[in-house]
Amino acid sequence: MIMKTTSQVVESEAETKERTKYGKVTKDVRPHTSDMWLRELILALTSALMLLVNLIFLIRHFKTSYSAYVLPCFFLGLLTADFQSAFIHWVVDTYFSSETPILGPAIVRPFRLHHFAPTQITYNDYLRTYGDAAVFTTPHLLFTMWILCFYSLESKFVYFLVLWIFSYSLVGYGVNQFHQWAHTHGRPIPAAAEFLQKLGLILPKDHHRKHHTPPHDCNYCIVAGLVDGPLEAINFWRRLENVVESVTGVKPRIHTTVKT
Repeated sequence: MIMKTTSQVVESEAETKERTKYGKVTKDVRPHTSDMWLRELILALTSALMLLVNLIFLIRHFKTSYSAYVLPCFFLGLLTADFQSAFIHWVVDTYFSSETPILGPAIVRPFRLHHFAPTQITYNDYLRTYGDAAVFTTPHLLFTMWILCFYSLESKFVYFLVLWIFSYSLVGYGVNQFHQWAHTHGRPIPAAAEFLQKLGLILPKDHHRKHHTPPHDCNYCIVAGLVDGPLEAINFWRRLENVVESVTGVKPRIHTTVKT
């Protein structure tokens, strides 16, 4: 009988060597190159500056009649960022390899190694933490800057469009920090972070621990984990993998056909 199982992981020889190497360390001892440092500095500062500009414009054009809609809009931004983090996480865990041009060394490799040395990220510095996240937030914020240049926030639709994008960009900017706190054990994290974890507004440790149980095929969210439950309830990721396979013929990396 042939059946699919998620209990086996197919990895390349290079990935096996890296897993063996980095699975034994606790600190991220990989040095920053000057190019990486400069790129992350530019991205982190650019995103921070655009977030500040967005916030200033939103405050200046705020109306008391908007009060009832601000928190729901911000929460929608949180859910958007949560889903986006899950989608990106699912893609790099399920497809490609660390040898894939551009994506491999930049995104796939760090995610794969993280499964074998999960506390490594807790030692990342500010630039690596926020610079990496800014790769995804910067395009969104550039779009809001374009809106601010050509459209008026006096329009209610435009105001809440900018607020929504600002909200999920702000949350997305902190995604690696939330992820770090979810893996920080034996060391204190800010009291505010612990409080937000308990509320479920940023990634709780217990919730994320389920993803780190092989075969690492559930709870992909690394912002708050709020959309994990509904997505798992409808078997969203396995259904999406089936769609991808039926359209492209590409099988999910974590699914292996075995004989029993």
